[in-house]
Amino acid sequence: METENAAAETSSSELTIHLKSPIPHEGKTYTELTFREAEMSDLIAVEEMPGGGQSDMRDMARLMSVVTGMPFEAVMKIKARDLGEITKRAGALLGNDVGGDGETSPS
Repeated sequence: METENAAAETSSSELTIHLKSPIPHEGKTYTELTFREAEMSDLIAVEEMPGGGQSDMRDMARLMSVVTGMPFEAVMKIKARDLGEITKRAGALLGNDVGGDGETSPS
């Protein structure tokens, strides 16, 4: 049963989240973000960016920029309530071990 649940949780490698607070940036307004599953190379790229590995939140913003294609400066404008929804729904795609209810799953 555990194997079936794990497969169901990881079968989708892309997720679109509609933002409650659209983000205007350089003439474009972002109303949604489509996340793809992060790869090892994405995580390493974030660590190798200037200042990488110094701040978990900044690294998360960098990773969100990499996996969504949204400019880093625009990601930095995401409102807290949208960030909460992103963390809950897209956490697993970003490398966090999160269940469907937003709770951390035991490893």
